[in-house]
Amino acid sequence: MKIERSIAVYEKEEDSLIIDIVIDLSADFLINLFKVDINDDPDFHKGYLIQKEHYLALKDVVPQLSKYDFDSVKMYVECFSLD
Repeated sequence: MKIERSIAVYEKEEDSLIIDIVIDLSADFLINLFKVDINDDPDFHKGYLIQKEHYLALKDVVPQLSKYDFDSVKMYVECFSLD
């Protein structure tokens, strides 16, 4: 099973999707960044709300995020299985 992860950027007020950015970041990187309990989500398959500290780290490895004002949007890391 192939896994695709993306960062979904939503308008904060209207909750409508602005962009879905496919990311190629390892599960280990994301687990460490989000401080995920590996017993609960060992492969980082759940969705996670991106907080300010996550955003600051992610925009260094996903430059497209710099286009969005963090305070004006909501961002999530999402995961999908591709069969």
